[in-house]
Amino acid sequence: MPTAPRSTCGTAVMIAAEPADALGATAGVEAKVAEAPGWRAVAAIPVPDETDAAAADDAIEGVEAATTAAVGVVAAAATDALVFEMDVDGDEALDWVEVAAVNVVYVEALDGVEVEEDDVEVDVEVEEADVAVVEDVMLSTPSTALFTLLYCVCRLLNSELRLDPAAPVAVAAAFETETSDADACACAVETMDANNAVLVPRWEASSEIPPPASPISAPKPNPHLPLYDRSIRDGHRNNGFVLFRHPQQPPRTMATSINDGHPTNGSSEPNILWQHPSPHDTQMWEFLQRVNNRYNKSFTTYDELFQWSIKDIEQVWGEIWEYCGIRASQPYKTVVTDNKTMFPRPTWFDGALLNFAENLLYPTQHVDEDAPAVIAATETTRETVSWKELRERVRQCQAGMLAMKLQSGDRVAGYVANHTNALVAMLAATSLGAIWTAVSPDTGVTAVLDRMIQIEPVLLFTDNAVMYNGKTHPVLPKVKEIMASMPSLKATIVFETVASMGTSVEGPESANKVLTYTSFNSMNPSPPKELHFEQLPPDHPVYILYSSGTTGAPKCIVHGAIGTLIQHKKEHILQSDIRPGDRLFYFTTCTWMMWHWLVSGLASGATLILYDGSPFQYLSNGSSVKDDLAMPRLINELRITQFGTSAKYLSVLEQKSILPHNHALPLESLKAIYSTGSPLAPSTFQYVYKAFGPNINLGSITGGTDIISLFGAPCPLHPVYEGEIQVLGLGMAVQAWDYTGKDVSASGEPGDLVCVRPFPCQPVRFWGPTGESKYRASYFELFEGVWHHGDFVRFNPETGGLVMLGRSDGILKPSGVRFGSAEIYNVLLKHFPEEVEDALCIGRRRKTDTDETVVLFLKMKDDGLFNDGLVRDIKAVVRKELSARHVPGIIDRCPEIPVTTNGKKVEGAVKQILCGMNVKTSASVANAACLDWYREWAATH
Repeated sequence: MPTAPRSTCGTAVMIAAEPADALGATAGVEAKVAEAPGWRAVAAIPVPDETDAAAADDAIEGVEAATTAAVGVVAAAATDALVFEMDVDGDEALDWVEVAAVNVVYVEALDGVEVEEDDVEVDVEVEEADVAVVEDVMLSTPSTALFTLLYCVCRLLNSELRLDPAAPVAVAAAFETETSDADACACAVETMDANNAVLVPRWEASSEIPPPASPISAPKPNPHLPLYDRSIRDGHRNNGFVLFRHPQQPPRTMATSINDGHPTNGSSEPNILWQHPSPHDTQMWEFLQRVNNRYNKSFTTYDELFQWSIKDIEQVWGEIWEYCGIRASQPYKTVVTDNKTMFPRPTWFDGALLNFAENLLYPTQHVDEDAPAVIAATETTRETVSWKELRERVRQCQAGMLAMKLQSGDRVAGYVANHTNALVAMLAATSLGAIWTAVSPDTGVTAVLDRMIQIEPVLLFTDNAVMYNGKTHPVLPKVKEIMASMPSLKATIVFETVASMGTSVEGPESANKVLTYTSFNSMNPSPPKELHFEQLPPDHPVYILYSSGTTGAPKCIVHGAIGTLIQHKKEHILQSDIRPGDRLFYFTTCTWMMWHWLVSGLASGATLILYDGSPFQYLSNGSSVKDDLAMPRLINELRITQFGTSAKYLSVLEQKSILPHNHALPLESLKAIYSTGSPLAPSTFQYVYKAFGPNINLGSITGGTDIISLFGAPCPLHPVYEGEIQVLGLGMAVQAWDYTGKDVSASGEPGDLVCVRPFPCQPVRFWGPTGESKYRASYFELFEGVWHHGDFVRFNPETGGLVMLGRSDGILKPSGVRFGSAEIYNVLLKHFPEEVEDALCIGRRRKTDTDETVVLFLKMKDDGLFNDGLVRDIKAVVRKELSARHVPGIIDRCPEIPVTTNGKKVEGAVKQILCGMNVKTSASVANAACLDWYREWAATH
């Protein structure tokens, strides 16, 4: 630190910044400015030595104003230090507290400084981000100036100080006096109280800490932060004071930079990328007017409708049932049995009887039975199936199931690709009340057994082979192993998906248990002439999906008929404005929940586009050829209106600069693109509108397997802002909570995604004898009675948009500052697309570590591009774009990024490996072998 300038005004608090030549005039600060070589004082505010409450109050206001100005100056000048100088006793002593400033977001922390001068000692220690602990301050005379300075530091850091030793303490400032000057101490108390702070006396170590004069509600302890109890540390505290900022005091307003590029303080206009040209022609607007008419409302915006929907959940879900159209043989008596309790799960639409498959095959929306219900495509084929033909194929499959004595509640499994036969088998099973579950045939045997053995299916439908990336991959050798380990199976039915491959499964375990699909459909001597739909309670199970299982056995998540059906119809008809005859395509496997979301499009009268193959292979002259434009060509060929995919796919197109319009692909039919699976980078938002045209509703959406639907959804009445999910879906009372259980949605601060009101698509249960305890532990353990989803998010207070920051279990927390891995990925995609192919950002904290280290692994496009210069560049850009706290401590290259079978990065397992835990390699990791590389890395670093 350079030599500090001496104050020219006796007793003063000075706020200085370096370097001098980078600073300009600071408007609005009425203070004397002092200069010295190498430094410039932004402000100098006199502080009286005498304990005068009024003077001290004036000084506090002056210090705060100057402090705020100094932060802005430091940020604008890109300097590293903001320094407070306090001359307590004229020229006798100087006490320093240095605060590092990082971009415009916040003052980071206090750096360790010790200054001893005569009878004044200040010891400043940093233990966690935003945790500044002033441990020992010994003064021969109580100093209002010292109180003032420390109070302003706390205010500047937005620190909340708590009395309760069981609560997380952001900052503790302990003051001890060698005298018992009661008047001076009382004056200090009055000064702080007048400024919305509480100054309370410390007590002997053996005494209980009393409650503060003003009530402060302590949150639940944060298990990730150390607990500071300075009142009893070392067991020798005497008379003194602790400073607390009142929890009801609003945080200081400072310019805030967030990753999506939209400042939360309105300093610049958010970037609107799309608005519906005719919002009053949409089904959402029609629904809004229906609500206005029925409930005497005057809503004109989606935001108003949404607020009503999360307040009056019985009314909104009842209206969605009627408007979107649920086919039921018996009406419901009540919408929900309990509109407040989420666990145990309440019953929805109690008293109704319905069938899930019937609602898909015979939607309440009018469809022409000769119109296409399904168009199935592969790398080499196309197939069109009308509504009439689809119903007949389901009837035939149902007849085979009846011949096998399939019962309501039995489990039917698919080891199948995304084609019409898979859809038919699901519809036939659910028409009889059986429960459908499916795993993609690229999944290994162990992963299949980890899932299906738990639920004991009685029928297994499988492909004989599949084609992907121009190659044929046999499936039946794996089926043989699966059958040998699954005694619950009565029969295995083989689809002749690839005509050139056989359909036999050799081995004694397969005798009399393997049927071709053709023989299965014809085995019933007296097949019913009409489709039969078993009428069942609304919560009767229809699907079993699985958690990722990256660090343990996959959980079997059971979803019911009405929750899945009404949520999907709401999302399709209202949120996405899908209409009968629209052509809905989502690039997905049958494992991913988006397949279930896709096929529910039948219930809205849409034509489904099913695709099995690589997104970079296209049918040309009867064969499969590599083509980066394969999906845009398919959209153009089949006149697809809604195209869904993963954020990863769009980012690959972005990196390759794929522009369909430059290749005679007008994509005139396309209305919307949906993206999920991982956060969509702001730059990719820009790319989509450049590549696919300005009239697309880019719906970045979020939800998950756990709810088989969406929390964050598209909306035709709301703009698309760069980097943001448009809206929360109707009836989904989602908030962002910090670790204490406080709602921080309105502040723009990051937090965990929670839902605070019941919703129909909560899982019915988890399968198995320990299902109830696993259900509770998965969603309701962190915040009692509130659904904790596991996503790390932030709301933009200006636009209302939702910004995804990654998974909660992927939260990085160096020095206590929480941020999501997606923030780092976005920077890499924006600034290093030519060098970095993919990345994995992990927080590492072993038992012997005192803090978490951010480790960034890079999969390079060319290993020769990785060098010290690239590492320096990445750190510099991260520091500039985000903050110094975001800068990875270690950056290294890796051969591969582990991903699940759905293509999601496996951050949790790698984090555990790096932290020294023994993690069993899970079959749900598609490239599990690469985890061994991370084990070796962890052992040597």
